[in-house]
Amino acid sequence: MNLILTTSILLAAFSVSSSLAEKSLADWTTEAEDIFIKFYGKTSTYKASLELEKGIRFSHGLQGLSGVNDDGTTKFTLLQKDLKARSSAGIHNTHRGFYVVGNHRAAYPQLYTKPEDPGMSLLNLLYLPERPIYNGVTLTTKDIDMLNSMKTYTQECIADRKCLDEILHVQEKAFSKAIVERRKAGIDEKLLEEYEKRFKEDKEVILHGDKKRHIPRLDGSHVKLYLHLHPNHGIGQLVVHVVATHPAMRTNTLHDHKNFPIDAIIHAIKSPRVQEAREKALGDIGPLTRPSSPRLHR
Repeated sequence: MNLILTTSILLAAFSVSSSLAEKSLADWTTEAEDIFIKFYGKTSTYKASLELEKGIRFSHGLQGLSGVNDDGTTKFTLLQKDLKARSSAGIHNTHRGFYVVGNHRAAYPQLYTKPEDPGMSLLNLLYLPERPIYNGVTLTTKDIDMLNSMKTYTQECIADRKCLDEILHVQEKAFSKAIVERRKAGIDEKLLEEYEKRFKEDKEVILHGDKKRHIPRLDGSHVKLYLHLHPNHGIGQLVVHVVATHPAMRTNTLHDHKNFPIDAIIHAIKSPRVQEAREKALGDIGPLTRPSSPRLHR
């Protein structure tokens, strides 16, 4: 058997095994439910997240947050200010209960020294709720309208060339910055030139598709919304990631194992066993009291 044929068979087998191994929405939902319930069982952590969201100086350490500063602020407060500023300067403030921020990290892992730094695709948005929400596991049925609004806005944005141009403009600036930093670090110039060429090609694929490679222009079916649930989250602030999922548009799959689809989260929030566990946890926690110390949020 010749090498080309052998390679084709192996690639086909890999493709089939990968598709078989891919989680269904039901699998993601069940896993999300289990994570929600486990989080509620950590009474002190859940209480701290509720205190954080209500602007009370929280009584227990939370993953993804630094300690309280002298002026009563935390990394959470500073992060919110930063993302809101980026929202007003970057893409849109949609006035739908969340901010829209273009990812200020370039999409190519090879341009960074830390694997967690790059974005997941050239089209990469971040949605930040206007009100403080610690993580996906603290979402409730009251937040479902906001999550559905995020889905609706995504479809509207993808269908709007102006919106797409704004997203790609943010990525272009992030890419240029990464290239400059890599040049300063002495990375091979030919490699950087290759990525400059690739960026232009990838941008064209998103805007117009590629008939030669049978790649369609980006549309709503190629874009998904994901959440990273506690404890597999990097920051103590709910951020919804919007990513182009077509294989030709993905650049980084490092986070795929923790990318919970937004629909799985909505189903989990509605789950009777999740709601029952939440009510029990709230009963165990009891009323939240405000100490006399300065408020967490300003």
